[in-house]
Amino acid sequence: MVAIDVALLCIVGVVSVLLGMRVDSERRKAENSEERENAVISALADALLVLDENGQVGTYNVYAQRPYQFGAQHSPLDDRNIVELMPGLVSFETLRNWGDSDLERVAKSLALQFSAPFEGQ
Repeated sequence: MVAIDVALLCIVGVVSVLLGMRVDSERRKAENSEERENAVISALADALLVLDENGQVGTYNVYAQRPYQFGAQHSPLDDRNIVELMPGLVSFETLRNWGDSDLERVAKSLALQFSAPFEGQ
């Protein structure tokens, strides 16, 4: 009986070590992926803002912080709303309907690309 208990404890120990190694490996992969993503975002020559579904800035690069982009008074851009950063923008809904609006006059040379559909569209 003691031999069975010792064998089970050894098996549990080995499985625990293997699972721990797997978790560490996956964590390192995720960290490396995030570092690559941040490097790409930082290297972009254009301003990049990633907005949530309410128009709040979540991620941005260094070029978005330059005074001629959204004004030095808005730095840092964390948790700012796009309406605050673009005074000519009446609402975030206007931005959602970019293709149907005359918003280009407000945001000269602004290119929008939505990576995920908005709710309700």
